[in-house]
Amino acid sequence: MTIRPATSLRYPRHCPRHARPAPAARRRRGAGARRRSVVTLALPELLEELDTTVEGLAAALALYTAVLAGALLPLERAAAALGLRAVGAAGFRLFAVACLACAQAGDLTGLLVARGAQALGGAAGLVAAFALLAGVELHGRRL
Repeated sequence: MTIRPATSLRYPRHCPRHARPAPAARRRRGAGARRRSVVTLALPELLEELDTTVEGLAAALALYTAVLAGALLPLERAAAALGLRAVGAAGFRLFAVACLACAQAGDLTGLLVARGAQALGGAAGLVAAFALLAGVELHGRRL
């Protein structure tokens, strides 16, 4: 028995088309790897400029993910109470200001604070965007 890597999988002709991954889904896997590599390209310069360790920069990357994931549900409740437009607009503004703060960060602490704020703003923007998409119809079908 030969084990083939996942990239060389062939679906039999009798396999229903809906059971096969869509070509766009296969492309997205590669796009995620490219995004990670773009961040990785900046790591040596960040190590030097911020005079920090690899662990410190890993914390900056992980902090963004943790804050984004943890803020989605509370921000969804806030959007229900305050309105999607207000939460989304505030989130995108916060994200933009936090991006500028990340660019100006002079040490690891400043970068961590800015990345946390960036994730919080991104989460608010995502809540508004997901709610907007939930109400959109395309060709008579809801997304």
